[in-house]
Amino acid sequence: MSDDKVFQVNIVTPDGLVYDHRTTLVVVKAIGGEIGFQAKHEPALVSLQIAPVKIYRTNGQVQYVAVNGGFLEMDNNVATIVANTAERPSDIDVDRAQSAEERAKEKIEKAKREHDEAELRRATVALNRAINRINTVSLR
Repeated sequence: MSDDKVFQVNIVTPDGLVYDHRTTLVVVKAIGGEIGFQAKHEPALVSLQIAPVKIYRTNGQVQYVAVNGGFLEMDNNVATIVANTAERPSDIDVDRAQSAEERAKEKIEKAKREHDEAELRRATVALNRAINRINTVSLR
């Protein structure tokens, strides 16, 4: 693989560095839709949705990281993703994520019955995060 097709991808959270590898393509779900970044991409800053990040490694492997929002900055052949949380599939406890999904669904139903818009928004985000974690594990 020639170096002109390779760039660095880093994923960081408040807890530290989650991912640090060289890649040929990173695909994220931005607020406006899915977008891919390759080496020599123009500088960019995009807001991310709760969704898996797809990373094409130089060895041909495709890896996924569950990212719960945040943003991606592309500059000088480095893609830096900053998120509140990010997890590799091997670090995800599927049983815990499924329990979180069920709790969020219950909270959503309760919030709807009580017409509690604030709780409905919080529970919907919790549900999306749980589903993101479950989906990311199923992609590996």
